[in-house]
Formats: sequence, C-alpha cells, structure tokens
Amino acid sequence: GYFLYYDSNCDGGLATAPRWTISQTAPSLGLVQDLDANMACSNGTDEVYTEFGNATSPPMGAHTWRMLCGNQTVTKVKNRTLTLTWVPEGEKLSLMRGQGWAEPPGFGWFDLRKWWYIGNTVAIPRLGIPSLNMQDAAGGFRTNFPEVTGTVTVWPSLLAMAATWDPDLVLEFGKALGQEFKGKGANAILGPSVNVHRVARNGRNFEYLSGEDPYLGSKLTTAYVVGVQSEGIFGVAKHWVFNEQETNRNGESSEVDDK
Repeated sequence: GYFLYYDSNCDGGLATAPRWTISQTAPSLGLVQDLDANMACSNGTDEVYTEFGNATSPPMGAHTWRMLCGNQTVTKVKNRTLTLTWVPEGEKLSLMRGQGWAEPPGFGWFDLRKWWYIGNTVAIPRLGIPSLNMQDAAGGFRTNFPEVTGTVTVWPSLLAMAATWDPDLVLEFGKALGQEFKGKGANAILGPSVNVHRVARNGRNFEYLSGEDPYLGSKLTTAYVVGVQSEGIFGVAKHWVFNEQETNRNGESSEVDDK
C-alpha cells in the first residue's frame, strides 16, 4: 500500500524544513519523528499512516488519512485530510523552466520579451497553481520598458534604509513596496539584497541592506521580508556573499579562499 508520514527533517536532512510525505515503501523513522513527544516512536514502524492498501496507485481525491502513534491501534494523534491530484510529468517539468526571454541571433545576452516580468513560470489553472511573476528589484519595481517609466515610486536605496538602523521603518517600507509590486501584477520581489560590504568601491553597495554589519543586516532583512510578505508578495533574499564587483561583471572570476 501507500504510506503517509510526517518527516520533521525532510528525508533526514537536519537543515531542511518539515513536510508531509507520501511513499509507496514504508519509511525508516527515528525518534526525531516523535510527533506527540512521548519518546515512544523510534522503532522504525511507528507514525506511519496507511489507507486502503492499494498498491497500484495512491488514492486520488480527498481522503482522511489516519495518523496513529505507538502500536497503530491505540493512540490516535490526529487526522489529516489530503486531496491528491495526478500531475503528469510534463506539467511538473513546466514548473521548472522559465519563460519570457528570447535568445538573440549570434552571440549576445537574452532579450526580455515585451511586457514580461524578469522571471516567469507558467500557471496550471486546473491545479490552482498561479504563474510566478518575479520582478527586480530590492529597492523598487524595475522599469524594463519605457512605458513603465514614470509609473513607479523611486524609493530610497537599501543602503539608505540600512543607515536608519530602524527595523520598524524598514517594515513599513516593505509593506509599501509589496503593495506597489502587487498593483503591477507581480507576486515576487527579487530582493532584498543582503551582501555585506567588503569592497568600498563596489558598484552595487547602494543596494545592500546589510551595509558593513551582518548583524544589522539580519535584523533589517527580517523586517523587510515580513513587510513585503504581509502584502501577499514573497521576497527572495539574494546576493548573499562576495558580490563585490561590477567592473567586467560578465567575465571576471571572484575567487575566495577558505578564510
């Protein structure tokens, strides 16, 4: 049959988030998957939840999966109702590639087609999966086309925001930024940029929220993301480390030693 189980470390990876997993084979669970904290579920067969015993395919549609801990007949932990929908491989693959860019003839960088966002994925309406409309940048809606110029807010740079040392102000900025992106149909902001300044002459220092202080950056980044995402727009923190040079950016190699 099929097994439904809660993997608190996502396939045993200690740095990854928990999730619900459906499997055709019985999982090997350890004490780390002890849902009710009774220190009893550690023999590799507990906290596995089966339904129907159908070995040919998972049950499609909405079903309640029993979640039992211990001997699987006594202690009920909780129930979970899941709706399983068959997704063809082609639709899965469509979510893994972008669209909206054209490769020019000969040698050259890709061209963004008119009215597309910087990053785009297809929607699958029958599954309720929207398209991803991801747009630069961390400090404001990027004007890729002349028609957009004059329709966006020119916000203070993120380095100016860092100079305030004020998470509450950055939170309000994030909310306002999220509202503007939402109004233009985007659902993702490609920001904030959080690289810590190491080279004073770096051409992109103005857009890094951390300034020279990683601790300050950690506090302000949290406020920025919370503000943006309170408007239903997800943030994408980027430029983590060593994005220190704009000169010859398409050809230079940034080599960093272990230290």
